[in-house]
Amino acid sequence: MTSDTGSSGKNSESIRTLLLTLHEDMGNHFVSTLCPDAAEKPGEAVIEGQRFELHVLADDPRSLSPWSDEVGEADALVLQIRFMDALSLDRLRTICNHLPRSNAVPFGIFLMREEGENDFKISCATCAQKLWVRDTDEGKKGRCPNCKRAFKLRSQAEQAKHELDLSDDVSLATVIRGDASSCASAIQCVARKSSEKKGR
Repeated sequence: MTSDTGSSGKNSESIRTLLLTLHEDMGNHFVSTLCPDAAEKPGEAVIEGQRFELHVLADDPRSLSPWSDEVGEADALVLQIRFMDALSLDRLRTICNHLPRSNAVPFGIFLMREEGENDFKISCATCAQKLWVRDTDEGKKGRCPNCKRAFKLRSQAEQAKHELDLSDDVSLATVIRGDASSCASAIQCVARKSSEKKGR
């Protein structure tokens, strides 16, 4: 993996990638990890010969209408997910509902993790109690300590697909905060679909 902001590369045409996030600092940190020399946003990076132009669009709970123009200009869309508790999911669903219904623009989900993190936050579907699910508990039976409801524990990726009703063509990748390799691998996965759709 190579990541730089130089002019060399196999493909000089940039893939304009829009990072949709609930937390602007999380989006900006992703960009600075891939584009450490970028003095200002958007960041530009060349990864394995492909040029990327990265833009961050943070959730504004007051209105999402200004998003339409920026979303319409994107070659690829990425939704960053940190937590999947009830409040976060409501906001994530609102974002998804404002995205184009067609599959013309590749859409990916980045599950954001801290280094060494092996669990993720959800809410009980019955009482909204916040719960932490360990990766090693995938497939097991869980029980809410508050309302005692039993439920099957899903992986974080399966939970995201289920809660956001994602289609099978949506790319999901786990990204470790500050790790350039995982950031690059994730963005390349979405970019491949963009290239395929544009016939590059």
